[in-house]
Amino acid sequence: MRTTCVWMMAAFAVLMAGTALADDEAGESLYLHYCSSCHGESGKGDGPLAGVLQLKPADLTQLAKKGGGELAFLDLLHSIDGRSRVRGHGETGMPVWGEVFRAPKDAPVGEQLQGAGKLLLITFYVQSLQEK
Repeated sequence: MRTTCVWMMAAFAVLMAGTALADDEAGESLYLHYCSSCHGESGKGDGPLAGVLQLKPADLTQLAKKGGGELAFLDLLHSIDGRSRVRGHGETGMPVWGEVFRAPKDAPVGEQLQGAGKLLLITFYVQSLQEK
């Protein structure tokens, strides 16, 4: 129940800040810091580590196209935070990022919101990378 409440509050905070917050430098900066080494600066799966990985990183610009024209926002968020298994990321989702963004259940609400906010900003940014 508490986790659901935290997610709802984080989503509300991002929505209240407006679309500009979700699509601007904050999401891009987080993406570049956490995701671009594998997925590349433009999200095409051509990051500097892509050549040494056993599985080629996904081209994140094609997620909506592969999904029939719609980006499954919640599925993407769950892939980033580790709740959904992604074949190239090992056991369960991203090897590190889920743990980086997930605050302990007994952490103060502000800390939980900060992690949830980062996840949402990255997810909104990847949404903005979709090719039509």
